[in-house]
Formats: sequence, C-alpha cells, structure tokens
Amino acid sequence: MSSFTELRRQFYRDAIRYGLTENELEKQLKVVYPLGWGIETAKLSGWLHKLARVPEIVDGREQRLVNHFKIGADPEFVFSYKGQRMDAMRLGLGCGRAYGADSNGRLAEIRPFPSRSALEVVASIMSTMKWMYALMPECRVMEWLSGAHVYGDGIGGHVHFGRKRDSREAELSALDNVYSRLLELGIFPPNNQLMARNIPDAHGQVYGQLHDHRLQAHGYEYRAFPSWLDSPATAFIVLTFGKLAVHCPEIASRITNIQGLRNFLHYFKAVDDDARLACVMMARNVVPKYKGGDIRPRWVATASWDTPEALPRIVPLMIPPAREDIEMLKGCLLSGEPVKSGVLPRPTWSPTHVPKGFTALINKIETTGLRGKGLGELCWDLCVPDEFKKLDISGSDHKMIQLSTGLIDILPKDWRAKLKPSVPSDKVVGYPKESMFLLLGKPFRESKILPVVKRALLSGAFPIWKIGDATPEKYAAWRAGARMTKDEFTSKVLYKGRDGVKI
Repeated sequence: MSSFTELRRQFYRDAIRYGLTENELEKQLKVVYPLGWGIETAKLSGWLHKLARVPEIVDGREQRLVNHFKIGADPEFVFSYKGQRMDAMRLGLGCGRAYGADSNGRLAEIRPFPSRSALEVVASIMSTMKWMYALMPECRVMEWLSGAHVYGDGIGGHVHFGRKRDSREAELSALDNVYSRLLELGIFPPNNQLMARNIPDAHGQVYGQLHDHRLQAHGYEYRAFPSWLDSPATAFIVLTFGKLAVHCPEIASRITNIQGLRNFLHYFKAVDDDARLACVMMARNVVPKYKGGDIRPRWVATASWDTPEALPRIVPLMIPPAREDIEMLKGCLLSGEPVKSGVLPRPTWSPTHVPKGFTALINKIETTGLRGKGLGELCWDLCVPDEFKKLDISGSDHKMIQLSTGLIDILPKDWRAKLKPSVPSDKVVGYPKESMFLLLGKPFRESKILPVVKRALLSGAFPIWKIGDATPEKYAAWRAGARMTKDEFTSKVLYKGRDGVKI
C-alpha cells in the first residue's frame, strides 16, 4: 500500500473521529491538525467530498457485506390491554419459539433468524411478528409497547454476535461508544426510562449498563441497548451500527459526535449494503425519532390472513424472513413510508404440522420461570405419540437427570446403554413415582449442554422424535423393544411394566 493511500485512510479515520464536514472543513482542520499536515486543503476537501457522497441503491447484484460473522437478537416488548399490563405467559406464550415470552414470563420477545445482513434480521422480525399476529388472536387486541422501562420492567434490545475473537473487550468498548452516539440521534426512549432501567430491581439486578454482555455458545450478546422495536427503521439503524462497530472497533470506539456516525457509515458504503442503505436513509432524513405508543402498526399492517385451517401448527425456533418482506422493508426504509398491507406470506420453514398420531412436546411443558429455563429451546421441534401425552418433562433444582420409576418400567431394557454415549450413567437417577416424568437438573438446561441432552432424548431410550422424523413405523419399532404388557392406558398409568427396574 502506498504512503499516499495510507494518508487518505488516516484522514478518513480522523473525519469519522471528529465528524468533519464539507461546509466547515477549513475551520475544523485548524483544530484537528493545528501544526498542519503537509497536504493541501483542496486535496483533503476532495477526499471528504468523495467520502460524503450519497451512494445510489443498486439492485440485481450479489449482496455485499463487510462482516463475516452473523448477527442475531432477542428484543423485548410488553403487551397492554386498556391501560393494563398483560403478561406474555397469560396469552399462552412461552420460550422456545421465534416469538414468545422471556424466561420471566412477563415480557414478550422476538427471536429473529440470524444473518450477516442487518436488513434480513429486521425482515425476520417483521415476518415473525406477522406470524404471531396470525397465530395468536389474543395478541391482536393488545397494544405492543417498546421502550426502556415499561410497567416496572426494564426492556432490552439484546444483540447477538457470532464472534469469538480475542478482541471482545475492544468490541464492547466500541459498542458502548456507538450506543452513546445513537442516544444523541434521539432514536431511543427518553432519559427517565433509561435511568429507570438502570435502577436495581427487586432482585438487585441492574440492566442497561454499558459493557453489559453475556457469553453464548455462538459468541456473545450485547445487553446495554434498550428495546429498539419502536420502528423497523430504528431496528435497522441499531443493528447496522452494531455490526459495523464489532467489525471495526478501533474506529467505532473513537467517534465523538453524530456527524462522525454518518461518516462511519459512508466509510463502508462501497463494501457493505447495510451501510449503503443506512447512508441513504440518513441523507433523506428518514431515521425516525422515538415515538413510543403501540408499535404493532409500524411492523404489522392490517392484512388479509389465510383461513385458520391453512395456518401452520408448528412455530420454529427462528423464522427465516420471507423474500417479499425483505423487499417491502427495503422500500419502506428508503422512502420513510410505513409498512404496507398484504397477505400473510407462505411459511418459510418446514415442517409446519405435527404428524397424525403425535403431539408436539412443547405444547405440554412449562418453558418459563427458573425451572423452565432451556426447555423451550430443547423441545420446540420434538414430539411424542398421542398415547404418551402424559409424559412430562420438567426442570428441577437437582444436579442430575431424574426418571420416575413409572417411566423406567416401560422403557426398553437397554435404555441405559442408549443414553450412555450422551449422558453418563452416574448422572441419571430414579425417582419413586408411578407417574411418567423426566426431570432435568440445572446443569442439563444450560445452553452449551442442551445439544447433548437433545441427543439423549432422541437416542431411542424414549418415545421421542423430531417432528419431521416421527412415523407410526418408528413408534411401532420402539414399542416392540419396550417393556409393555398392554396397549390400553388408564388415567393413572399409561403402561404397566412387567419387571420394574430400580436404579
């Protein structure tokens, strides 16, 4: 790289740091370079003009994204009915699906499909909200409230990064600085909400502090942002700046004003489509100020929904965005117009229905609260035969996996051998009850261990299958190896074992 090219790059970084503008460049140069820099002002002005030029939106070409990591999110909001708060769990929402309740059961939460593209993540949020509106009639009469602190709860806009590099500390500092600058844009709730979110709650927990983060299997989540669901435009701006800050923390951490934010976007406009789109939005002044109130009309316009018989019965862990939602969202972000009415798109996931003769496991377990932690993510795509509707899977404070003797009595004789590759025998203990249940202790509900536990549930020891894999033939084969004496069940015991096995 030539020294001249390096000087231009350094100038661009200074333009980002100090927020240099074409109109006041000469005055600003005297402050930034009080001893001069050896390059004539006209040359610097030409460089800045090139940086500040608003790009055109070019369609019909391959997507360009500067980041090689994916971003995800789990933004929260609150339901309200006639001025009264309505807990998400009271509407039948839980954990483990693309929309549902936070683990506390009070807040609603959207879990979009991760992508390298901020536009696609926001489109996934839009698609997910449409499906929640269509599949959960109870939600339609509610107000959907975003913000930082609503009805006594801190509301978060957590952003996830598929990033495991040693630069995490620098990335967090960059995110903190970008957050501080975004506050100056006025896209977040007023200070009274932000301050209330920082006050310790009844459990002594504090939310929204700078640098707040949590390690995840995929990388980490940044937890300082309040909920940014106020509008699709707000969501897109936050996610775009967030991913660029993590991609280039050494520059993002030094931005000192709003103009610096603009220059930061322009720095990436030629190599990143999210930055390019955000540049145009800011040039057209379509980045909205915080509005508050009901966010639902900003995300889900009144639409002509399919008949209930045609709607899917399975909601996945995350919903990939519909292509029509991506295109509509892009058009609305460019024009500043609200989302448009339209029909509900076809499901972007499969399967959409539980096979005949089987029951979705997630419909019969409690996924919220301390004992429900991890169960939704574990069981969302699993099912059991209808004959095993009474099989209960729950969380416990125990450190082991506990099987009731009523369940052990009907399992295949080699159930221990089937479990052993995933779960050591000394981690499985019996529980003297005739009813059929399986209790997962705390260590077996942590995110890192859930894939191991899932392999155990699908090992053939239990009558549990993935929804897309379940067939009557597989159930018949399982039953052939199980200890059963009759095919009928009563209200107390499903099957009575020939020889009870004790651990």
